[in-house]
Amino acid sequence: MKRKEWGGRAPARTVVLLLAWVLGAALLGAGCARQEPPRDLLAEKKAAIATVQRFGARLQAVPLLAPRETLEPIMREQYGDLVSPSLLDSWLRDPSTAPGRLTSSPWPDRIDILGIRELSGSAWEVEGIIVEVTSTEAASGQAAATRPVTLTVRRSGDAWLIDRVQLGEYQPVP
Repeated sequence: MKRKEWGGRAPARTVVLLLAWVLGAALLGAGCARQEPPRDLLAEKKAAIATVQRFGARLQAVPLLAPRETLEPIMREQYGDLVSPSLLDSWLRDPSTAPGRLTSSPWPDRIDILGIRELSGSAWEVEGIIVEVTSTEAASGQAAATRPVTLTVRRSGDAWLIDRVQLGEYQPVP
């Protein structure tokens, strides 16, 4: 069967349909190519909280009043996988700005999480309280002293690292 040509050109309707198909395919492909995987906000929130809780559990192992040659390797070992390198370096330059153990008793036992909010697609702000205990409070779960703390936790590759810590003043315990 022989095709009928009109003036040596394809029918206008065929051209329009072909252009529409090409344009639609291009737009669909461009949308798929730029689409990022969906974020799992609950998993991110849990990861940020877990990072803060692991950090809180290690506070007692960092003796802030120890000589620098003792403190530096301990701080790197305890905090190195949980805080950003720049924050760790600033604490090593001025240990008085770092959280950790100041006395033999009471000592920091944990960070109780009060709240968390998303700052950006890769950062969360965690509000908490550093709970300090003596052997008496450790057995009962009570606090000998508390101190508010605000931490910024950021995604760094596949890890979540604490990038900022703001310590509040010690609070009276009822």
